[in-house]
Amino acid sequence: MFKRVISHQGFWKSVVVLSLVYAIIMYVIQWGLAGRWSEFFSAKAVVLLIFIFGSFLVGFLVTYGKFWRKLKEQDYKK
Repeated sequence: MFKRVISHQGFWKSVVVLSLVYAIIMYVIQWGLAGRWSEFFSAKAVVLLIFIFGSFLVGFLVTYGKFWRKLKEQDYKK
């Protein structure tokens, strides 16, 4: 089922879009909590990589759940 879900048309596009949306939302929230532009933009590369990886992981998991449910519903209709 895993290969079927990740090879479904539109899966990776949805992962990228949801990852970007999540990253932007978290970026704005984190900037608001930091309060200062200079402190916020002086983040180390490791922190930025963790931030990007976390955004991708959330986007992937949400999209996987969405497409898995869609394919399961199609299987039950048959």
